[in-house]
Amino acid sequence: MLKSRTHLFLCLLLFCLVSVHLGFENTGLIRGVIRDGSNGETLPYVNVLVRGTGLGAVTGMNGYYVIHNVPDGTYRVVASIVGYKKTEGDITVKAGQTATFDASLELNVIEMEAVISSGERAKFETEVTVSNRSLSTRELRMMPSLAEADLFRSLQMLPGVMAQNDFFSQLYVRGSSPDQNLILLDGVTVYNPYHLGGIFSTFNVDAVKEAELLLGGFPAQYGGRLASVLNVINKDGNSQEMQGVAEVSLLSSKLSLEGPSPKGSWMLSGRRTYFDKIVPMFNREFPYYFYDFHGKINYALGPNNRLILSGLYGKDIFDYEEDDPDEEEQEDVYWAWGNKTVGLTWQSIIGTRVISNVLLSWTSFFTDVDADNDEHFVMRNRIQDATLQGDWTFLASDDHELRFGMLMRNYKFSYLVTVDLNVGLENATRPAEIDFYLQDKWALTPLLSIQPGIRLSRFNLGDFWRAAPRLGFRYRLSEDLALNGSWGIYYQYLKTFNDEDLYIPMEMWFADGEKKPGRAAHYILGLEQWVSPEVNLTLEGYFKEIKDILAVNREFINEDDFFYTGRGEAWGVEVLVKKTVGKLLGWVGYGYAQTKKEVNGVSYYTKYDRRHALNGVLTYPLNDKWGMNVRWTAGSGLPYSRIIGRYKHREYNFWDGSWEDYGVDDWKNMEGTKNGFRYPVYNRLDFSLARTFAFKNWDLQMYVQVINVINKKNVLWYYFDYDVSPPKRKEVTMFPLLPTLGFRATF
Repeated sequence: MLKSRTHLFLCLLLFCLVSVHLGFENTGLIRGVIRDGSNGETLPYVNVLVRGTGLGAVTGMNGYYVIHNVPDGTYRVVASIVGYKKTEGDITVKAGQTATFDASLELNVIEMEAVISSGERAKFETEVTVSNRSLSTRELRMMPSLAEADLFRSLQMLPGVMAQNDFFSQLYVRGSSPDQNLILLDGVTVYNPYHLGGIFSTFNVDAVKEAELLLGGFPAQYGGRLASVLNVINKDGNSQEMQGVAEVSLLSSKLSLEGPSPKGSWMLSGRRTYFDKIVPMFNREFPYYFYDFHGKINYALGPNNRLILSGLYGKDIFDYEEDDPDEEEQEDVYWAWGNKTVGLTWQSIIGTRVISNVLLSWTSFFTDVDADNDEHFVMRNRIQDATLQGDWTFLASDDHELRFGMLMRNYKFSYLVTVDLNVGLENATRPAEIDFYLQDKWALTPLLSIQPGIRLSRFNLGDFWRAAPRLGFRYRLSEDLALNGSWGIYYQYLKTFNDEDLYIPMEMWFADGEKKPGRAAHYILGLEQWVSPEVNLTLEGYFKEIKDILAVNREFINEDDFFYTGRGEAWGVEVLVKKTVGKLLGWVGYGYAQTKKEVNGVSYYTKYDRRHALNGVLTYPLNDKWGMNVRWTAGSGLPYSRIIGRYKHREYNFWDGSWEDYGVDDWKNMEGTKNGFRYPVYNRLDFSLARTFAFKNWDLQMYVQVINVINKKNVLWYYFDYDVSPPKRKEVTMFPLLPTLGFRATF
């Protein structure tokens, strides 16, 4: 079946290639790059029209556009996008030649405060997008949050994305676990991008230009994960003037700077927590801190070539030493983890029709745990990958946009657990992966566009070869209504040690040549409606089937039976209403979902199976000085396994034929049906109020945020108090009502 489908997709792609007309004939081309006049950043989704001809194009993410089949003559070219002043210019086109029209658009002060996302409508007009959600820097900052704005917390407010609780920021996307998400920063893979045990993400919002989340059905240019793709793009840096942002919140201090360089621009952003420095002033110790740095340098080699150097460095350290002479056993715990990434991208425009992106990258994640109590426990986890990848876009014609590329990646994994120097678990591998892909965005008619694609990959550990066909389509039912759909096969070679029943904030990655790669099939169908120029409505349904996923066997005897192999499925319906223009901005989303797994013959709902989820984010400027934001999320209870009893763990003494206690307090709980019960409904309302003070050359914003305004006691888990008879069930709750204060200066 897979071979026949692969052959069908190869034939379809071949037909697409044959149908492309490469000749100029009696026409010419107009090309160019559109930028933001205030900072030099490239502007995506700008409409560029040739007045009086009906010809035009929309800029891509790099601000580049090409208009094909322009007859001889002199024309008026117009570049426009909501929120910016329209820019026009005259240009002469000759047959067989290329004319260039570059432009910088100035912000429209009247519309500036009303616009959040200026490219939503342009995406609707031009892209074959399914389950695509984008958030700009301003959208990321407009919702209340714990201490400071956080990328992952913002994404969790979208339908289809779930948070398991208030303390972990991992993304559970449409019934999949966090390790099945591909997370990219300027094209470089990032593993475990979390701070503070998972409460915050590693990404500093002040450094982010845009975050694009593909919830499913993603095209062939992406691979290696089963669930979703999060593509984070950092700011290029202001190429016009020096500017900066400084912020002090309850959590950390941050500073972001950007400015021009002789042939480009640069950006540097850093933050650090400070409690470990302040608390000792009050004769107390605070053994934890984290820091991270984002950097990016753009260097223009010429009008058609640019080098981009970007990187991330982040680290968390928990260093606790017990110094109490009255305690017989001293407890020392050292736990550190962090990310390092660096990427060098060569962007170039070859001729008039080919856009080239070549990326050389290196990324690393490490975890070190060293705990010394009655036993000396050590855990070391390392993952490194070095990658060379190329992506090329061929603007074949107005109807065809071909993309093709390759990837070569070398991994280095190591995992070690020792107890009192005795090795409990050890794994070290150095696998390699190579991928090729081809896809075509093809406008069959003015109403129907399709995007077939295929991704071929080989993983040398186990010698796995896989072909992953993809197909997306968009049909315009009317000027403001479109029907979208997507189908695709996805594979994941990398695996994790995570146990679903434990609250572990990070994935422990490894590679295994004996276990089959995970496989997923996505089926998505949806409608997108522009209710008005200000309001967009999306309705989508999905079904996802996953096979060959691993689950920890808690009763394992040796490494050979450490894992079970299971399967799962998820389906649901999502509705998103988003208002992007006007004073009142934000969105409301609802999702209904079911997620089940089958492991070792047992079928159950996962711990992140939330049937109903309702989220809302609203922002409103009270005047030119005051602004308010509201965030509300509610959802049905998550599943858990109820404790129905307990027993004393004993062992049999063969010498005297008696049973002996295994340990003084070694009681074992007995659980009922796996995840057969549910916690109460989750409900949380957050609110923030900000006041801006304008000075001559800088602005100061003071903000107050209140988490859980209604002080809802959302249950994290239950436990039993066995000191009373009968034992009494008690609960651990999540964040109570929690106010925070912060200051933010822009200059």
